[in-house]
Amino acid sequence: MPAMSTPVPATPRPEPTDPSMPAAAAPVRKPRVCFVAPQAWATFSGDTKHSVAGGAEVQVSLVAEALAKRGYDVSMICLDYGQPDGAIVRGVRVYKCYTPDEGLPVVCFIHPRLTKLWAAM
Repeated sequence: MPAMSTPVPATPRPEPTDPSMPAAAAPVRKPRVCFVAPQAWATFSGDTKHSVAGGAEVQVSLVAEALAKRGYDVSMICLDYGQPDGAIVRGVRVYKCYTPDEGLPVVCFIHPRLTKLWAAM
């Protein structure tokens, strides 16, 4: 596996040469990123009571933390395992949507899963 390179610091924005041009604008805010990863809470937070973990959960956790360290506004939507809504873990705000066993079979895909996921976004 190749080693990760260190980030290169941003170069300052050049000043305009034409005096009729406005001064350099304020720095551009980095975009917001939201991961929808229902099973990632245990992997991301280190919660050992819920051991649902796989490659996707590990990957999302690593990418979310790396983006947060680089100054992005990162959030994640996970299942409700009893964590507080909007908890900040390693620089990432984690919102909860629904409990893993919530709802009636077959119907639970629409409500509460789809409706609560939409509300969390």
